[in-house]
Amino acid sequence: MAKIDTPAQEIDFVEAMDFTPVHLLMICRALGLCAPDKLGAFADDLAQGKTGIRINPSGGLKARDYDFASGLAAVAHTHLRLVDGGGRARGLAHAASANAAQANSVFVLE
Repeated sequence: MAKIDTPAQEIDFVEAMDFTPVHLLMICRALGLCAPDKLGAFADDLAQGKTGIRINPSGGLKARDYDFASGLAAVAHTHLRLVDGGGRARGLAHAASANAAQANSVFVLE
């Protein structure tokens, strides 16, 4: 386990499956990137690119929709961002599948 207690402070960036804006908000809440009672404010910040954590710096699914390999692409983009540097030390890759995106995987890379 990654032993992450405060994801919003301990993760530098996230590559998440953003099927829709609602899916992305549910994922961010489930990952602990925003407080449950602050979801509206987080959504506003996310829309303006003002969250404390970078969400989908690769461009999200619009930039990497590889049908059944989107989760693998999220891991690859996370790895490449870490290898390339950019002052980032820890990234999170999220993958989801199934009709309602109910099958989820999370990978923390350092």
